[in-house]
Amino acid sequence: MRQLVTRREALTTAASATQDVGQIAVIEDDGTIVTPKNPFDLSGFTLRLAPVSPGSYLLSQRQETVGGSFGTPLSLADDDSREIAFTGGFRFPFFGATHLSVFINSDGNLTFGQGDSGTDWSLSRFNSGPPRIGGFFADLDPTAGGGVFYNAWPDRFVVTWDRVREYGGNTESSFQVTLSADGAFEFAYGAVTARRFR
Repeated sequence: MRQLVTRREALTTAASATQDVGQIAVIEDDGTIVTPKNPFDLSGFTLRLAPVSPGSYLLSQRQETVGGSFGTPLSLADDDSREIAFTGGFRFPFFGATHLSVFINSDGNLTFGQGDSGTDWSLSRFNSGPPRIGGFFADLDPTAGGGVFYNAWPDRFVVTWDRVREYGGNTESSFQVTLSADGAFEFAYGAVTARRFR
């Protein structure tokens, strides 16, 4: 049976859980005021975003993890970026522009037009700056373990972060971003254990 609580009763209950301690207002949280971050739950899955109209994508999902030959290793430092030119006639259309190269960033994302080596992993940074595709936007440090690789084909370009460690920690994450010539892109996730991600 559902019990109705009036607004006055709810306010009284909330007020009884608050108190002033010196110059600080203390609000006790019973788990409903601030919620914990959702754990990353895409390990073992691949997400595909396929363009259906300008600026609009269709999302699909399948059970499939990181796979295939990783290809050419990149020497990326912490908060680093490298531009890689597409080969074999591959072009990637993305939000009204056709790109002939991509910047692979150590922090789990790709940018177009310029690299990204910032140290702020906020939503504001993600949404500003160069056009970006973020497979896993986190503070990753390839020099601490694992590696970043890319593989190029005439119809697709694949970037793999394989067991790359989180900066200052020992957690490892593996994931891939695949760009397709038709403008679709995929995120494939293996074991992802990084704790600080957006």
